Amino acid sequence: MVNKNAIIPILTGSEMWRSVGWDSIIYLSAILGISKELYDAAAIDGAGRWKMVKHIILPALAIPMVTVLILNVGFIMSAGLDQILNFSNDAVLSRIDIIDTYVYRIGLVNTQYSFATAASLFKGIIGTVLILATDFISKRLTGKGAW
Repeated sequence: MVNKNAIIPILTGSEMWRSVGWDSIIYLSAILGISKELYDAAAIDGAGRWKMVKHIILPALAIPMVTVLILNVGFIMSAGLDQILNFSNDAVLSRIDIIDTYVYRIGLVNTQYSFATAASLFKGIIGTVLILATDFISKRLTGKGAW
């Protein structure tokens, strides 16, 4: 926890672990929503497991995948303040300092509320633009958006 070279992989691994759990719930619910009749019809037509995955499961997961992509792009600017605050100490703060921790220090510790508000507004605008751009691109590529 005090090694500057190890803190980024540790944070990345813990975020991936959290993300895999949440995303698997979304994907599993989409898979469970597929009608059993589709699997039966595919089996009667002679489709094996791989063809069922390719022609039934993956098309059913297209919209949840786009939705998860849009949500994750929206969280690019917000890297998880709670996680960074929990992992930060004086030894690694220079490596893992993000906009959220900067706003926390400037706004709450140094009581520069107007500057902290402006920085948060900037972060929110950039996140909104990224979400809208991702949705626009996903609609152009797939012909259907997440919303």
